[in-house]
Amino acid sequence: MDLNQVLIDAAKDGNMLVLKTALEKGADVNAKDGSGMTALMYATKRGDEEIVNFLKEKGVKKEEIDFWVAYFKSDKHRKAIDDYTKAIELNPQYVAAYNNRGMIYRHLGEYQKAIDDYNKALELDPQCTYAYNNRGNAYKDLGEHRKAIDDYTKAIKLDPQYVKAYNNRGWAYFKSGEYQKAIDDYTKAIKLDPQYDLAYFKRGFIHGESGEYQKAIDDYTKAIELDPQDANAYYSRGYAHDDLGEYQKAIDDYTKAIELSPKYANAYYNRGLAHDKIGEHRKAIDDYYQAGILYLKQNSKTNASECIELMKEIDPSSPLIDKLQDLIDQT
Repeated sequence: MDLNQVLIDAAKDGNMLVLKTALEKGADVNAKDGSGMTALMYATKRGDEEIVNFLKEKGVKKEEIDFWVAYFKSDKHRKAIDDYTKAIELNPQYVAAYNNRGMIYRHLGEYQKAIDDYNKALELDPQCTYAYNNRGNAYKDLGEHRKAIDDYTKAIKLDPQYVKAYNNRGWAYFKSGEYQKAIDDYTKAIKLDPQYDLAYFKRGFIHGESGEYQKAIDDYTKAIELDPQDANAYYSRGYAHDDLGEYQKAIDDYTKAIELSPKYANAYYNRGLAHDKIGEHRKAIDDYYQAGILYLKQNSKTNASECIELMKEIDPSSPLIDKLQDLIDQT
């Protein structure tokens, strides 16, 4: 199974549950399909704010989200490429112009053109730390994680305080299966910038993937302290509590995630599972029903139908089953 394609298809369909599962199993949040589109691009094109916000918490930068929102409304970025090209024609030694044009090419999915521009920037200025970092990002997008790691490492050697390079290399190590090196990089990023909530979040994610659920909880808790409005941090901490069998704590975190993001279908779904595990079956049915409605709004009949099956297992006579089924049939 191609997890990256599963992720992209889930973004196309607005299927948050499948999208989250694909990411948990190792899909690359920045993966491209054959047409050069990412999950973020499809979600932005659809206007799916829930998935866009979720992808933001999973490592997609706000700047990139803003870029695609603008891109699908205008052709200004192609114009920006033209402007940088003219600047280079006027001054062929203009390092920043090559770098910035490379960044736009990367956002457009034209990775080789981006790499060519970063190569030129580095040819002109071999000490250009951000060009190494940005070229590493392009290699990462291509799935060439070892080349990405090499570039991030070069950036770090030139600037040992380069927090973003540690953060980026950490994810490349994770994608390469080198979990401890990834954790070490996020730890270094946190040491350099103790307010870097994303580094705590990502380190927590890797701890969870490693089965270190308490460590994951500790990191998610710190991320929440730094950003109390982060619904995904509450959700992820709830998931870790769930893995430890701490179902009431999981319910509390899913509830907070829902409070912050009322359309968070997965939070309803997983809260339903937790309620079911502690015998609160009526609450579980209510949550599955709400999750089903939200999945339908995301155009995911499959997930909504799964909610019906879970409701039937608890109480086949529940009137909410027919109500949700009617909504599915009308969609």
